[in-house]
Amino acid sequence: KKSTQSKSLEAEVHWKMFLVKQIPLEKTFYSKVKRFLFEQRSRVLEKLHSSMSKDLSDEIYNEANEVRAMQKLVKPLYELSLKDGAGMAAEQVGNASFVFDPLDKDFLGYMEMRLTKIPRGMVTTIKEQLREGITEGITVGETVNELAERVKGIYNVASSRALTIARTESASSINAGRFIQLKKEGVKQHEWVTALDEVVRDSHKALKGSVAEIGEEFEYKGKGFSGKSDLKYPGDMDAESGNVINCRCVTVAVIEKGEE
Repeated sequence: KKSTQSKSLEAEVHWKMFLVKQIPLEKTFYSKVKRFLFEQRSRVLEKLHSSMSKDLSDEIYNEANEVRAMQKLVKPLYELSLKDGAGMAAEQVGNASFVFDPLDKDFLGYMEMRLTKIPRGMVTTIKEQLREGITEGITVGETVNELAERVKGIYNVASSRALTIARTESASSINAGRFIQLKKEGVKQHEWVTALDEVVRDSHKALKGSVAEIGEEFEYKGKGFSGKSDLKYPGDMDAESGNVINCRCVTVAVIEKGEE
């Protein structure tokens, strides 16, 4: 068995490898989404001056078109995240012949799930906020310029959320790629590794060093927590959002001597 010091060093190496992939993806994701929101805001403000009905949000904001546009924008980023995660998992188990297949049903299924949820969720939220804000403004007799300020406020909030979304989606998708590939490699167990800094949430500190069967939820082993978590891997989208948002943990395959 590996010594505690050796395991800690290996965990640190894997976490730093994860960051090498995740940080650039987060930055790209954030930049693209923020730019998309800025351009969307410009379109909305331009159209705002041409109509003053209470159903204005429908006239200036085509929800279906906006969803498709955002999906097209972020799809390559999800694919790259899954590829990076799967590649790291394959490398850990010594699979030198690994080639990522974006059409593989498991990778494709995950990507389609995220593309359905995230772009639609962001677009729908903004549409509802625009409808509510513009309706309220028209009701109280605001001018076009005052309505425009409402619109800008809505997009300022959306932009502030973009970084959280970028961090969560890039990290979760990399970890999903790792998890899917570990299953494909026939790995039986993996171990939870926390981010190596002071901002790790307490519930994830309590998972540090926990070992789970692939496909099973990790069990808490730290102070103040007991029983199973709702996480099969870091960023598991079936878990509570509070256990996923901004998570930068990873897992590493447990490989006994002789299996390598």
